[in-house]
Amino acid sequence: MKATTDQSTNADLDTDVVVDDSDNPHAVFVFKTTTTTFAIGYRFWNGSKWVDAETVVNGLAYNPQVAIALNPNDNDRPVIGYTNYDGNDTEVKLAAHNGTTWINNLVDTVGGEIGFSGMDIDVVDVATYKGIVVAYHAPGDSELKYAFWNGLSLTLENVDTLAVGEVSIAGDAQGQIHIVGAHLSGGDPVLRYARRNSGGGWVTEEYDDTAGMVGISERYPWVTASAAGFPRVSYLAKGRREIKFVDRDNHSTWNAPETVETVGSEGDPTSTRIHLDDNEVPWVAYNSRSSNGTKAFVSLAKRTGVDSWNAREVARTCDNDFSLGQIPPEATVAMVLDSANNPHLTYSMDRVDGTLDHKGTRYVGWKQPWAAQEQMGSSGGYHAADIDLDANMHPWICRYQANGQQWDLQVRAFDGTNWSTKLTVSNMGVGSSYARACSIEWHSSTLVGVVYHKQSGKLLYQYSTNGGNNWSVAETIVTGNTAHNSMVIDSSGTPHVAYRKSGALEYTYRTGANAWLMPETVTNSGGDYNSIAVMSDDVPGISYYENNALHYAQRAGDNDWDTETVTGTSGMGWDTALTYGPSKTPHISFYNQTDADLMLAKRLFSSWHVVTVEGTGSVGEMSAIALSPDNGNFSITYYDRSNDQLGIIYQESEASANQYGCRDTGGLGTSLVLDDRGNPRAMSKEKTSLKWWYFSRPSGQ
Repeated sequence: MKATTDQSTNADLDTDVVVDDSDNPHAVFVFKTTTTTFAIGYRFWNGSKWVDAETVVNGLAYNPQVAIALNPNDNDRPVIGYTNYDGNDTEVKLAAHNGTTWINNLVDTVGGEIGFSGMDIDVVDVATYKGIVVAYHAPGDSELKYAFWNGLSLTLENVDTLAVGEVSIAGDAQGQIHIVGAHLSGGDPVLRYARRNSGGGWVTEEYDDTAGMVGISERYPWVTASAAGFPRVSYLAKGRREIKFVDRDNHSTWNAPETVETVGSEGDPTSTRIHLDDNEVPWVAYNSRSSNGTKAFVSLAKRTGVDSWNAREVARTCDNDFSLGQIPPEATVAMVLDSANNPHLTYSMDRVDGTLDHKGTRYVGWKQPWAAQEQMGSSGGYHAADIDLDANMHPWICRYQANGQQWDLQVRAFDGTNWSTKLTVSNMGVGSSYARACSIEWHSSTLVGVVYHKQSGKLLYQYSTNGGNNWSVAETIVTGNTAHNSMVIDSSGTPHVAYRKSGALEYTYRTGANAWLMPETVTNSGGDYNSIAVMSDDVPGISYYENNALHYAQRAGDNDWDTETVTGTSGMGWDTALTYGPSKTPHISFYNQTDADLMLAKRLFSSWHVVTVEGTGSVGEMSAIALSPDNGNFSITYYDRSNDQLGIIYQESEASANQYGCRDTGGLGTSLVLDDRGNPRAMSKEKTSLKWWYFSRPSGQ
């Protein structure tokens, strides 16, 4: 689940996110209304969609800081903390929603400007102390201050007489309050920690793991608390470019700090966030940069043991827009975990990637986006398989299954509870991976067909007209040495088949019972990695690899094909997948073998537009593509060789493409289909165990 929360042109604007009791995210973000004025927006997910954004505050002259919490004294309605600097003084305010509109409440007026991350809010929710808590830097007094608001009255307290900025606050289950910040006065900044016990009164102390290290400082801390009421802190060791974690299990001694990740060499991150899951395991979100400094990321790390962390890139906030030595814009990051331990993040971004230009504040929610429904057995070294959905949106798959020294073709189906085998064709022989290709297609609630190659030299078709319960005798489509076959069924129920035979790409379709069109030659010198699809008027087209380049063919009439080169760049065109969008627009996903990138080609009028969809690491083999019937946005599955996993690119809008990793050891032989709500369903095979898995992406997530 991902949504644009604003369309500002700045990537260094603040954001925050929280989840309610139903695990729905609520986001606050800053956006520019003119070149010199700012506004604060709010948006939430209602369980099925993002509700239109509301403007909370408008006409701010300076870039504000924002934070969000849900009011325990008012039905968990949102409360937004923000700063408003007028050029001389800063107002710290709370905007509370009363069910109809936003009510602004002044917390304090402090001299000077609160710096970046100089204010934060949270909730404390115990019987004797329930409300919104605020921590903020008062630059005029060079102090750290605290406010408590129960919805009716406000209490202010001085916390620390030292100048502390970049503050974070957390309440715990005991009613204690924890604050961390960076002590910025003199020398290299170090962390300050303050704790308010449940009876009142503050204890403050310094934490410094950089003593004696010139040029090393501790910045951008964030705090949360354990169930027992002890702090867990993330921060940046600036100068070493290390994201750090430190905690304590008593009120006197800190444990040894741990390095979460060492990030890019060009500049330092400017944001960290930490939260604990139900097992008290810390998760840390942060921004980072690539080793050459030309790209910027949002990353998420989970602690897997003492001084052991599993970190991964969540999204790219800047890409391919900065030369070596330039520093991409700062990206603020916010993160929270829901009751199922799923992370939700908001972040600002300024990314240009080919023609995809996305700027503003973004959200990504990881609500179990892919569920492995079943492990479906080993199939040795053969990766080809296919998937389609029946009228009930249940998946049907065809794949090859080891049977001693031979291979069986299997059609398997899921009824919502269990998988069962619907068709087995034994003794298929042996052959190369691509000779093992098979295709499955549903046409109606009753007709399902499958095409497969038998090593004895036949390309075969079988079908069922009663929902897969009984199958026809296999029909021979063509004899000879065929490979790389693909099949589609048109609106009338007619199957169309493309395949390579003796170095040529051929095409045929079924003309009647056990009768097929005399094969037509599309091209005499290619046909590898072919993919066939039909347009809305049932005219077939084929993408394929020929002479080291990507090509496309469209049937113009009987034995008449219009062919064209999509891109003549060497190595472009492996593992093609073809589909059609609105106005019969062909879309082809494919693998750039030279650069190991996932590519997308789209024909616009008479010319082809080719972009790199994913270029981080070695990605893009065995791609499959589908377009949403509602808006034409694409989903692509592919093999992420660098991480040995199934990857997916899901396009939310014309200017947005989002990445997911689905299984750490999957990704071979990917196949993809969308259900009637546009949700992707995929299958792939693990590299190490050679087992097939089916994945679904739940609706709305």
